[in-house]
Amino acid sequence: MRGKRPSIILAPNGKPAAYYEAARNRYSGDRSWLNVGNVASDSWSELDNSTLNSLQASGRFLFKNVPIVRGAILEKASMSFPLEPQYDGTDKEWGNKAEAALHDWHKVMCVAGPAYNFDTLCRMILISASVDGDIGTLLRKTKDNFPQVQIFRAHRIGDRDFGATSRFKSGVQLSQDGRPIAYQILGATKDDDIVVSANDFELTFRPDAPDQSRGVSALCASIGSFADVKRLREYEMRAQQLFASMAFIENNETGEADTAAEAITMPSSDGSGTPSGLVTQSFEAGMIKYYRSNSGSGLEAFRSDRPSADAQAFEDKIISGALYGIEWDPNFALAIKEPGGAYARTVIEKIRRSITNGQRMVKGWARRIDGWALSVMMKNGVLPYPKTGDWYSWDYQGPARITADTGNEKNARREDYKLGLLTMEEEQGENGKWWEETRAQRQREVEDLLTRATTISSSYGISITDALNLLEQRSPNPVSSPAQPAIP
Repeated sequence: MRGKRPSIILAPNGKPAAYYEAARNRYSGDRSWLNVGNVASDSWSELDNSTLNSLQASGRFLFKNVPIVRGAILEKASMSFPLEPQYDGTDKEWGNKAEAALHDWHKVMCVAGPAYNFDTLCRMILISASVDGDIGTLLRKTKDNFPQVQIFRAHRIGDRDFGATSRFKSGVQLSQDGRPIAYQILGATKDDDIVVSANDFELTFRPDAPDQSRGVSALCASIGSFADVKRLREYEMRAQQLFASMAFIENNETGEADTAAEAITMPSSDGSGTPSGLVTQSFEAGMIKYYRSNSGSGLEAFRSDRPSADAQAFEDKIISGALYGIEWDPNFALAIKEPGGAYARTVIEKIRRSITNGQRMVKGWARRIDGWALSVMMKNGVLPYPKTGDWYSWDYQGPARITADTGNEKNARREDYKLGLLTMEEEQGENGKWWEETRAQRQREVEDLLTRATTISSSYGISITDALNLLEQRSPNPVSSPAQPAIP
C-alpha cells in the first residue's frame, strides 16, 4: 500500500486542500476516497471535442434557420424570466441591503456593457444551454476591484492539442475523482489561449450522466428530425414552384405544341386579331403543358393539391417528436391538436415542469454569480457582513405561472390556502410574487387602514367596524353596528 498523496487542488493558503490515500482492494478496510482513474473517460469517449463542435454547429444552424426550433426555445425563455433574487436567511436587515446592492450590480455586471444585464444573461444562459449544450462565465474584477463577469460561448471552451498527453478533455481538466479544476478558453491563436481555475469559472449545463463534464445540446436528439423536415419543405417548395408555373393543360393529337397553327393564328401587327377575327394571346414558355389524346382536343386549367393533407400530417408527426426532444410539448407550441379541458391542463402542467427545470439550472448559475459578487462587495467594504454570518441563503422568484383556467385555479389555490394545504410562499409564487414582500405590503396597508378608520370613527362618532366597511368593504352585505359616542 502506498502512502497518502497531496491533492492538486490548493486551499487559499497555497497548501493542498486535502490528502488522499491510494486505492486499496476491498479487503483492506474502510476508505474515504477511491482512486478509480479517469472517471470522466466514458463520457469523453462519446463526446470528444470534435463531436461537441459538430453538435454545437448543428444546433446553432437549427436555432437560426428553423422557425419551429427558434420559436419553441424563445417561448420557453420568455416564460421562465425574469428572476428576482430574494434573501431568505436569518438576517433580514442585511438581506434588504444585499438585495438593493444586487439590484444595482445586475445592471452593470457584465464586461460587455449594460445591454448584457442580469435579465439578458439569464435568458442567454437558458438559450445557450439548450442550443450549444453549455456556456461559461468567468468571474473577474476590474482594476478598482469591482466584480464583473465575462461570458464565453461553448465553442471557446475546448482543446488546442489532442492526444493522450493533453491534460484537457473538451476544454476541461479534471481531478482524479472527476471534479473540474481548470478550463481552457481558446483565443484566435494558441498564444491567445488562457487557462482559468474552476474557482473563477462557472460552466452551466444540465448533466445527463454522472461523469459528464460538458453539456450536450438539447437539440441533439432532434437534429436528424428537423433536418428531415427542412429537406421535405425544400422538395415541396420546388414542386409547388414548378406547379405554380403551370396555368393550362392542352390535349391534342400530337402531345406537342402546334407551332404551325401558332404561326397561322399569330395576331396581326395592328392588334385586330387573326384573319378569321379570332384574337389570340401568347403565354410564357412552360405555362401550358401538352398531353397526347387519342381523340379530340381541349384546354383545361391546371390544378394542384400540394401539399396534401397526408403530407402535412406526416410533417406534423416529425415535428412532434422533435419538439419532445427539446422538452417542449408540441400541442402547446404548435396547437397540432386543439386541446380543451383536462387535456389542456395536462399540456400546461408539462410545460410548467419544463420551465421549472430550466429555471433550476439558471438559479444555480445566479446563486454562484451573485454569491461571488456579494463576497467581493463585503471584502471591499461596500456591503457590511451579516451579523449572523448567513449570507448565502438566496432564492429566486420567477414570473407568474401560465394557466389554462385562471379563475378556477385561483379559487382552488385560495381554498387550499385556507385549509393549510398550501403555504403563502407557494400561493404567491404562482403569481410571480415573493411571499415576504406580499405580507410586508399587506401589513403596511392594514396599518394605514386602521389609522384612517380610527380617525373617521373619532370624527363622526361611528364604530371602527363601520369605518372599516366604508373604507374597504369586504362583504357584499356588511352589518352595521350601533352608533357609539365620539372618542374624546
